[in-house]
Amino acid sequence: MTSPLRTTNRSRRPSTSASPAAARPLPGSIEPEQKALQRFRAAMDKSSDSIYLIDRATMRFVDVNDTGCRYFGYTREEFLKLGPQDVLCASLEALEGDYDQLIANDDAAETVDIRARRKDGTVTHLEMGRRATRVDGRWIIVSTGRDIAERDAERDRAERALRASEERYRGILENIEDAYYEVDLRGNLVFFNSAFVRLLGYPAAELQGLNNRKFQSPEAAAKVYATFNEVYRTGIPANAYDWEMQGKDDRKVLVEGSVQLVRDANGEATGFRGMLREVTSRRAMEQALRESEERFRSLIELSSDWYWEMDSQFRFVRMERKRDAAETASNHDVDLGKRPWETDIGAESGWEAHRELLLTQRPFHDFVTHRRQPDGSRRYASITGEPVFDAAGHFRGYRGIGRDITAAKLAQQHIQYLATHDSLTNLPNRAMFNELLGVAVQSAQRHANGLAVLFIDLDGFKSINDTLGHDAGDCVLRTVAARLKEAVRGSDIVTRLGGDEFVVLLQDISGIETVAMVAHKILSAVAQPVDLNGSHHRVTASVGISHYPDDTSDGSLLLQYADMAMYIAKEQGKNTFRFHAHDEVGRRKHGS
Repeated sequence: MTSPLRTTNRSRRPSTSASPAAARPLPGSIEPEQKALQRFRAAMDKSSDSIYLIDRATMRFVDVNDTGCRYFGYTREEFLKLGPQDVLCASLEALEGDYDQLIANDDAAETVDIRARRKDGTVTHLEMGRRATRVDGRWIIVSTGRDIAERDAERDRAERALRASEERYRGILENIEDAYYEVDLRGNLVFFNSAFVRLLGYPAAELQGLNNRKFQSPEAAAKVYATFNEVYRTGIPANAYDWEMQGKDDRKVLVEGSVQLVRDANGEATGFRGMLREVTSRRAMEQALRESEERFRSLIELSSDWYWEMDSQFRFVRMERKRDAAETASNHDVDLGKRPWETDIGAESGWEAHRELLLTQRPFHDFVTHRRQPDGSRRYASITGEPVFDAAGHFRGYRGIGRDITAAKLAQQHIQYLATHDSLTNLPNRAMFNELLGVAVQSAQRHANGLAVLFIDLDGFKSINDTLGHDAGDCVLRTVAARLKEAVRGSDIVTRLGGDEFVVLLQDISGIETVAMVAHKILSAVAQPVDLNGSHHRVTASVGISHYPDDTSDGSLLLQYADMAMYIAKEQGKNTFRFHAHDEVGRRKHGS
């Protein structure tokens, strides 16, 4: 094999041909050049095309790759003894003329179809590319060859694959519900699917080539143009963009569309493509829903009720209510994502039973809750809810309304308070005392404790009430009530039965001596002067005492015995106390 040649001229025109080189280095060449030539030789032999280097002066092959050897059936040594005229069906003169034309314009490159003859005599057709390059003062013709039959077969395979791909592509586009379009840079339709035809109502033949402005009002066209221009300028697609189109017979269609820039193989913009989906009905429904929501919110603002929703895990997911000065905004928001019992909302009947009811997915009504406000007061609400199920019958949560019942609840509590308390002194009244006495007796029986009932009647009160008036009398009663409460323990009960009569219930007492000490304390407290309009007045008390269990275990009899003992105290001089006893000796023994 002849020595490889060093390239002195490189073509400026792109070509699939390999750069000229040879298999072995020239004498005296430097080592880096040897390595470069070795790499080129490896690249030549890996090529699927035949590559031939021809010396124009000798018209002999100076190198050929493995593909070329296999194609013609020669070894490399055999090939290098031949010239192109030995393997190509062309005369030496014709080939020399072709090569000289290439040399005359060393930037030129050509591709020709030419017949060739293999070693076994078979004739084939080659697509041959060739060009000339100057190497070490000599012209080298670089030729590449590809069998036309193989080329045509490959091209046919590629065309079939392309047609199949286009058919699949068109099949997909024809079967989707959304309209697909392609336009050039001027907005003229170049491709569209059947859904696009159905969307606008035009025959397909009328649509081809029409400008998109044909389907838009001037206002919509300006909006669409701005969108397309932004996509063209930035290259960023626009998605979920609404615009109005006009179908045939001026039918207006609202679409949600996308726009994408189309580029050719060189990256140059050639047009736009995108999808369109009719949303006329959907947008109308969305608008109706927004209006419905707005009406709903307006009603909420006008109403004292509020609306709420829970998910299937009983967490609040929506809370619509009117805000007022009495409620902080945080109360509306912090509940979201939480279950009711995870908030600071309290349940009047407790959460446990309500949680069990929710698990059964049943409706509920007038469930009373309360919440402490920043000022320490409580707000009460009555909650009503019903379970929510989807179309398949799956449980999705709860929804319902709430109503502020604070005023009604406080009024109810006030009524209950008035029914059980004296309005003048705020002490429990007779009805309340009877209930408390019954509970106290049961507790004393259960724990084997003692208790005492002290029946108190004021001495001299009628004179003050008659001479100074009812206001003065009321002042005395309130003062005495306060002094009685101060004279006993917090666990003891002070009651006004009516008029100037009071009762004290002492619980968990250790003995008679303790009761006597409390009675002395009460007499001393009541006897202190009362300031009435700048003048001091005094009342005293007569106290009757009954004891459990010594006197009786019946609560009503305890009160009756204490009343009887109080009258004995009055008979014996007032401003004193007496214990109930079954004989006069007992009463005298325990008197003060």
